[in-house]
Amino acid sequence: ALGCLLFRICYFKSAFDGESKLQVLNGNYRIPDLPKFSSTLTDLIRDMLQARPDDRPDITQASALLDWPFISNLGLVSC
Repeated sequence: ALGCLLFRICYFKSAFDGESKLQVLNGNYRIPDLPKFSSTLTDLIRDMLQARPDDRPDITQASALLDWPFISNLGLVSC
């Protein structure tokens, strides 16, 4: 759920267009080209949207990535 929330906050739309059950089960989504965020943020979103729950970071791993230095460096990548 956190991966879906982060995707929505960053891109103002659902990660799973149409939100069909098959699309969600297969983890079928695409990170938009714009706006351009840091690779740290997009990697976190990708990790959290893994189709298999065992492949997603647990809350301890996610909270380590969400430390304040991480948050302060999330800004848009300059083009």
